[in-house]
Amino acid sequence: MTEPGRASVSFADVGYDEAMRRARALVPALRERADRAELGRQMAAETLDDLHRTGLFRFHQPRRWGGMELDFVALFDVPAEIARGCASTGWNVANLGVHHWMLALYDERAQEEIWGKNPDALIASGIAYPQGSGRRVDGGLVVSGFWNFSSGVDASDWNMLAVMVRDGERVVGSPHVSGAEERLRDRRRLDHARHAQHRLQVGPREGRVRA
Repeated sequence: MTEPGRASVSFADVGYDEAMRRARALVPALRERADRAELGRQMAAETLDDLHRTGLFRFHQPRRWGGMELDFVALFDVPAEIARGCASTGWNVANLGVHHWMLALYDERAQEEIWGKNPDALIASGIAYPQGSGRRVDGGLVVSGFWNFSSGVDASDWNMLAVMVRDGERVVGSPHVSGAEERLRDRRRLDHARHAQHRLQVGPREGRVRA
């Protein structure tokens, strides 16, 4: 979870070459922490601080929110460089970084809710397949469920979660739900949480929605 009171910094002037230089510079420290990350099953606090300080979580975030907004190739190149020091950290940077790109496809109000309050906010996900259930209500969805896999969730403020929406026995959609961390009992569970329509987004497959 992003440290409260952290002063937000803009990385809008950081280009691809500088981002790669910053990633390379972290490799020795990440290599030293790799065993600890493996044993702890999460990124070390120092690693999180380094990635926030250098802006490397925000390589895909739009510039208007202070991100680098690098070309899509950065999704492969930046994590691959970081993975030279720690493969697990490389995966988390790729996974958490692409969620900034995904949030940029959402309604502007959803972006404002997250980045307007904290541009450094990290977003985990459980969207590979829908493990929760959703019920349509006026203005959005009520969502419940438990997602057994969500990389980077311990460091994240928000989560994108896939759910199945039914109308009686008929499946009418498979949304992804963005939920605030304080609503997640163990950060992977939602119990009758209400989500507004602007947090929903239709995905690339018919009947599949991100929320």
